[in-house]
Amino acid sequence: MKTMEYKESTITTSRFTQKYKEAIDQDYLVGTQCQDCGATFLPPRPICRDCKSPRTKLVEITAEKGSLLTYTIIHVAPPSLQHMAPYVVGIVELETGQRLTAIILGDPAELEIGKNVLLSFDLDTKGPGRLRFRLLPESN
Repeated sequence: MKTMEYKESTITTSRFTQKYKEAIDQDYLVGTQCQDCGATFLPPRPICRDCKSPRTKLVEITAEKGSLLTYTIIHVAPPSLQHMAPYVVGIVELETGQRLTAIILGDPAELEIGKNVLLSFDLDTKGPGRLRFRLLPESN
């Protein structure tokens, strides 16, 4: 069996990642928009996923609502989230088309694909881990 040696390294944070974290800490989202094809991405990225152009700029993402695309219930959590277990992590498609992975708040028994959710932020956390979505009640 081949073993790999692990070398400690410093991970540098790109300008896009830093702005993303700062925005979340201030309760809003930023993404990048390609200046060539107009595609918008969240989280931000330096190169357009669609046309591969490096001409991207930071833009504020104004969506507050989205729909649940998929989810899973976490029963065995990492140490930092053990106090929340079991909790739900899902992928949400925002009303502006971008997709995000985040914790979904609400009764797990009410979860189903396509449910509407509302963007919110955890006040006790910093960085991208602050992202939350709350299940919206059914409208009659």
